[in-house]
Amino acid sequence: MKTNMQNNILSEIPASNNDVSDHISLDQAILMRDVSDSSEALLNTVENEKNKFYNLPRYYDLAFERNIERDIVFFQKCFQMYCDGDVKRILEVACGTGMFLEYLPHYGYQTVGFDLSEAMVMYTKKRLHLAGLNKHQAKVVLGDMKDKVFKKKFDAAFVCVNSLGYLTRDADICDHFKTMVKNLRKGGIYIVEISCKCENLLNEKRVDETWHVSKEHIDLQLKWRPFLYDLKHRLRFIDFEMQVNDDQMIIEIKEVHKLRLWLFEEFKQFTSSNGFTIVGIYNQNYEEISLSMPITGELGVLFFVLKND
Repeated sequence: MKTNMQNNILSEIPASNNDVSDHISLDQAILMRDVSDSSEALLNTVENEKNKFYNLPRYYDLAFERNIERDIVFFQKCFQMYCDGDVKRILEVACGTGMFLEYLPHYGYQTVGFDLSEAMVMYTKKRLHLAGLNKHQAKVVLGDMKDKVFKKKFDAAFVCVNSLGYLTRDADICDHFKTMVKNLRKGGIYIVEISCKCENLLNEKRVDETWHVSKEHIDLQLKWRPFLYDLKHRLRFIDFEMQVNDDQMIIEIKEVHKLRLWLFEEFKQFTSSNGFTIVGIYNQNYEEISLSMPITGELGVLFFVLKND
């Protein structure tokens, strides 16, 4: 989805990636100055458009399929290392299609998930029913991660695929962590999967910006491409496209996703000022990252282990 702002980029190469008042387009690695009007127009457009992709849970399931079992084994290691006491009840924030909710009960956990999308919640309910799971083992409810509080506390929680990034305002992020402190017992942990801003924004460009998924009678062509960084407002804009061929039924989606641009020091401040301590950081190979080293996007997508002290 091209916008006027993308087409009217100033052709000036940035001298530094540390100037947080500028807008960076990855199309040509160009510095943009004096584009506040265009930026506001894009912001308003994205605010007023709901992302249709999240109303298509079956295709979301295929597009972002992952090795759930490996993730759960990693989560278990985190529970053993960082959580005070046993972990029996687990909360998944922004649970999407319920992939984890289906698997976690087989490891002996009681699981609850919530999501803002009614389509995702309905899909997950059907998924759990088909898996033969009762509500004591796994259930899903509708909820907003800014303020969803449960009556009974959990031992651990997690949120994956940078879903937290859809909270772009500082106040909403603070509200979320305050809410999660209420949902977790003391000594419980919260595993957050996000990616931070690269020190050099040119490194944001990934080889996997486009990919193809084919399963049974469904064929997906997808693109997830960052095209603009608003460093002043800590925003990352994503150009998302999906072409679906579902047994000759053709669906095409083009939309812009607006996400929080995470800077580690700010993320650490958000967590510490709202009841959490970062006790561990791990990469996608589940290897520990030293808390003393610079935490930037060059390390890839990371798991941050937060403890409710």
